[in-house]
Amino acid sequence: MPGARIVVEIRGSELESQAREVSQHLAELYVTLASGIVDDRVDHWATSMGLRPSAVSVRTYRSSWGYCRRDRSISFNWRLIQAPPEVIEYVVVHELAHLRHMNHGREFWN
Repeated sequence: MPGARIVVEIRGSELESQAREVSQHLAELYVTLASGIVDDRVDHWATSMGLRPSAVSVRTYRSSWGYCRRDRSISFNWRLIQAPPEVIEYVVVHELAHLRHMNHGREFWN
């Protein structure tokens, strides 16, 4: 989505309520868009790396790009699609690597 822009203009007396509603709809849109992009990249890299997560999801996180759980499910922050493509690739590979090594120890980085 490089170069894509969404401009929202809200007028009227119910500004705060309308702004919350628009914000919610935009977040839902981004989750949908991110799901398609992330699913595609996970499929590509999971095949290449010989790894398969139990599930892939897109969520809202305040301070992380992605997360791998012990049940082998991985999730990604929808805001990741606002990052450059090479960052998306890195985060997908990073989370898939946690399927082999759950921590950031020496073996994870090798």
